[in-house]
Amino acid sequence: MTLKKTDQLNSESFESLLEKLEAAVGRLENEELPLDEAIAQYQAAMTLVTACRTRLDEAEKTVNLLVQKNNGDWKTEPLPDRDDSGDN
Repeated sequence: MTLKKTDQLNSESFESLLEKLEAAVGRLENEELPLDEAIAQYQAAMTLVTACRTRLDEAEKTVNLLVQKNNGDWKTEPLPDRDDSGDN
């Protein structure tokens, strides 16, 4: 993937990336593409999957868990890591 393509993907909204991914998957599933075109569509889809996953990971890092303290005030705390089982 070229730097220009990466910059272009970074500037697009998550929803736009997801629509493009769905369209690429639809072409792979519903069209009889020549092998070279199918491979190109697959590569484009995987690039979009990576961009969407990256965007979701970034969003998850920015989400905070809102917790009410005993005195009634609200504070934010980072979400626990997905790896945390909660068992200490």
